[in-house]
Amino acid sequence: MAPTKKHSDGLKVRAVRLVVEVLEADPSLSLNAAAIRVGERLRVSPTTLRAWCRQAGVQTTSSSGQSTGASSQAVAPSHPDVYRTFGLPGDLPSQTALQVQISRIRRRWWLVAAGALVGIVAGIVSWQTGETLYSSKAALTVVSAQRGPEQDAIMSQGYVSYFNDPSYQAKLRQQAGIAGDVSFKAETVVASPILYVIASSPNADDVVTAASRMATALRDQVNDGVRANREASVAAVLDALEATDGLPGQVQDRISAITADNTNELQVVQLESAVTSTTPGPIRTIALPLAAGLVVGCFAAMAFGAASRRLESAFDVSDRTGLEVLTVLPRIDRRGGVAQFEQRVGQLANVVSRFVQQRPMVVAVAGAGTNRAASFVARALAVQRGSHGERTILVDAEGATSEATGASDYIADIRGVTVHDVAQDGPAANVLVVPWGEHAEGPPAGGAERFDDLLGKLRANADVVIIDCPPIVDAADAQVLCAAADVTLIAIEESATRTADVVNGVRLVEHVGGLTLGAVLIERGGVPERHQSGAG
Repeated sequence: MAPTKKHSDGLKVRAVRLVVEVLEADPSLSLNAAAIRVGERLRVSPTTLRAWCRQAGVQTTSSSGQSTGASSQAVAPSHPDVYRTFGLPGDLPSQTALQVQISRIRRRWWLVAAGALVGIVAGIVSWQTGETLYSSKAALTVVSAQRGPEQDAIMSQGYVSYFNDPSYQAKLRQQAGIAGDVSFKAETVVASPILYVIASSPNADDVVTAASRMATALRDQVNDGVRANREASVAAVLDALEATDGLPGQVQDRISAITADNTNELQVVQLESAVTSTTPGPIRTIALPLAAGLVVGCFAAMAFGAASRRLESAFDVSDRTGLEVLTVLPRIDRRGGVAQFEQRVGQLANVVSRFVQQRPMVVAVAGAGTNRAASFVARALAVQRGSHGERTILVDAEGATSEATGASDYIADIRGVTVHDVAQDGPAANVLVVPWGEHAEGPPAGGAERFDDLLGKLRANADVVIIDCPPIVDAADAQVLCAAADVTLIAIEESATRTADVVNGVRLVEHVGGLTLGAVLIERGGVPERHQSGAG
């Protein structure tokens, strides 16, 4: 038989995390000083606690980066790493950034649907009100006797860019005498020296000659420039002749060659073309706004998810509250949900048992802002422990009044009320339920000793005591219950529990020396209606 450990692995994890928190809160402290402070609180030797910290990889560094005993900054492993150091399960498998965003989109599918609907409506309106567009086309080409077609194609692309420049196009329109609602563009075919000038307008009469006139204006302006360059070259040859007394025959040959060179000139392929019409089709007209609406809806869903004050996934819980998600309980009303739910509850029970190894143990389950999730988790955990043969007592301290004799009656020291009077048969074998009774105010200030006495007697009659606590933020008595327990589980319901409630609840538990083991996340809609008020 293995020897019993003096300190549970769960206490080791909690102690190391507290040391890290102390060092982060006061960077001037050394590791030894932080270990002394935490050790006094947990009744653990500072020497032992320092050894745990070193085993988990906690160290302190000065601003120069050297390890030191009196340090300015704490360097600590992540919480899952601390768990694994002492043989405990770490956090759930982390979600990738893509999975987080997909989850946010799925949860707000109505935003995506709304964006798609707006896009469809906009597309239909555009289709119904869209005008028929008329166009004509003229073709020019670049032909050079001394260059290959591929080089002429490159020059043609340059002319296209030149034509499509708004300022240059405005000059051509003025030169061609074109007014009215006519738009122009030039384009070319890949690896072809042919370029097309296309004129478009809602009015068919405006485009009959518009393309040919703009193409003619482009050709004339380009060719005028090319000819001017040739004339300048001829003048330069004549000047050179006068300066060098060259032979007239050679000069004439040179001039003829320059004059005959048509490189970079634009030539007409076709100026006149039939006017064609284009009517917007419903598929293309609606598809583009629909796609845009879907994209906008997805981005809106992701933005709302990131800005939401409620916790919607295990990633949100870990990222916003710092709590480890011990398990995620699925909905039981879907296919295979019951089997998966029982499996997850069993895994949760194993984590708690690994953390708190002594028997009997007391586990507090508390909600943040609402108790429906806490009551659901507490009852499921009690049934699971009872089904495995452990004597389990479920204390319904949520605060609902009950005509039956309960824990509050014992704490109030009502004459004749014993522990056996307050226990009732539970929802499963080996499970007893202790209702709160008529005094729904929680443990009174003067009844702390009676509450400790009750808890001690419950421990003596059970292997596991599970306390269904009232909401931590709303009920001050929940702190007393969590402080008396060995560990506290925070029950969180997806899309219902607020981040601030969880953060404040954990802080309140910490203030009274309670140990928060982690969070239990319940999928959206996973809490049955009978647990709306924590009853069940």
